[in-house]
Amino acid sequence: MRETRQEPPAKWVLMGIPVRPGIAMGLGAPLYLPTPGTPVWLDPRLFATDEEEWLAIEYRMPTEPLEVIAFVHRLDDVPPLLAPNVRVVGWVVEQEPAPPLPGVPIVQVARLPRILPPEPLTIIDANTGIVYIEPNAQTLNRYQAQLLRVASQTRFYLETEHLPSRTWDDRELPIGAWVQNWDAVSIAVQQGADIIAVRSQHPPDNFGTLGQILGGKPLWWVAPADSLSEESISHALWKWSATIALTCLLEQPSSHASEQVAIWWATMEAAREALKRDHQPIGTLSVGIAIHWQHPRQQPPPDARQPPVKTLCWFGQALSQHRTVQALLSQQSWAIRYGRQRALMLEAVEPVQLAVALGLQPHVLLVPPEQVQMTKQTIARLGIDECRHWLLQRLQAWEDAEIVRQPEIWLQLRTG
Repeated sequence: MRETRQEPPAKWVLMGIPVRPGIAMGLGAPLYLPTPGTPVWLDPRLFATDEEEWLAIEYRMPTEPLEVIAFVHRLDDVPPLLAPNVRVVGWVVEQEPAPPLPGVPIVQVARLPRILPPEPLTIIDANTGIVYIEPNAQTLNRYQAQLLRVASQTRFYLETEHLPSRTWDDRELPIGAWVQNWDAVSIAVQQGADIIAVRSQHPPDNFGTLGQILGGKPLWWVAPADSLSEESISHALWKWSATIALTCLLEQPSSHASEQVAIWWATMEAAREALKRDHQPIGTLSVGIAIHWQHPRQQPPPDARQPPVKTLCWFGQALSQHRTVQALLSQQSWAIRYGRQRALMLEAVEPVQLAVALGLQPHVLLVPPEQVQMTKQTIARLGIDECRHWLLQRLQAWEDAEIVRQPEIWLQLRTG
């Protein structure tokens, strides 16, 4: 009788030490190991030696979400952001990584193969310390089923909660999350926020690890303008922008006059020119104003008129007060006229408050992380144009019960 041979679990099976437990699946592509080809998702401009070489490299970045598993010698040497729309869901390392670690499965393998295919399907089982490269069908099916059960504990899924939200009238509206400290960034990312805004007086301890946690999502840093004027921070901002899409929102009011914002931006430009001698940034750095709502006024602060300011973000406003909303609508009109990106930071997302926010026609809504999914689900049943007309009507009769109840009626009619 002829003996049947069992198919091996994978073309390569690497045994290692679990550094951070969990299970991840993705396209594995070695970063620094010799490979037959360069992965399509790896931006080769990261390794350009000068600006001329960077400009000479033709590269088309991926436009669809892509999850990868990276093979590296040292985790410390890896650029945090490999390309837009790319998320690293697992790491296979040769040398023991130093904390802080990325919040994804990590396996340490003593000796990695020196030649691997450029983009093999790879599974990391960091609970047992096994890495499968090009697994067979049985292994793939087993881990696919296991991932569905434990995905929320092991990786960030690019499922519906991580997709951009669209309103009832099919307008895309990013829903971001605002947090009070850097440790909460990973929680906000896991909740599916499209943008992460951090209100903190101090920069993060490790911007490289933060870039890995963000996975390509934009970061807004809301900080007092006075603290950003420190020389150590101002020279570091462009270096950070080499790896992430960073927006600095200078918190108002501050001791900075309007001309001092221009001086601060000139300092940033000087730092960027100095950085370009060593590295061409592939990320972005922009500046905005975070307007703390203290009393209703018709115009934004003078700093908002500076040409470098691209984004205005209002926070601390009470959208339940007629006078506040009327003044805020006037500021929005000013921002639209001068081409500023507009964002609102909300404390709560009740339907009426959310309808008022949509009626102001912002580019971005920022909510607490735990309310991101609720906000996405609610705005999917509300239209921006209808909320705009509703808000203008309500401003004429603010306390009219029938008008106030209209957003609730829309939600009830469109549920299910």
